[in-house]
Amino acid sequence: MQYWTDAQHQQLLALCDRYQVARLWLFGSATTDNFDPARSDFDFLVEMVPEEDGLVLGRNSWALLNSLEATLGRQVDLLYVDYIRNPYLWASIERSRQLLYDRTREKVPV
Repeated sequence: MQYWTDAQHQQLLALCDRYQVARLWLFGSATTDNFDPARSDFDFLVEMVPEEDGLVLGRNSWALLNSLEATLGRQVDLLYVDYIRNPYLWASIERSRQLLYDRTREKVPV
């Protein structure tokens, strides 16, 4: 299901380019029939482009979160691939995630 307009989708792709996202997935209720447009947030799994400067990575991560919320008009939760250690959480994400953006190939249509 798509919960945003084509214009918002294009903005989402531009944000990924601007803030050095390697891959972005949508997961959770927005990928199932459990999404409630009145109350649900968007859950994203993100893999950032490797960055040696932690300050740059932090700024990009914070800006991405705020920009996604502003663009989509809804609360956003960002989880980072590199920091998920809980195997049960990872298994839950794996069951529902849908790729939205991949820097290494053509942009993924939604």
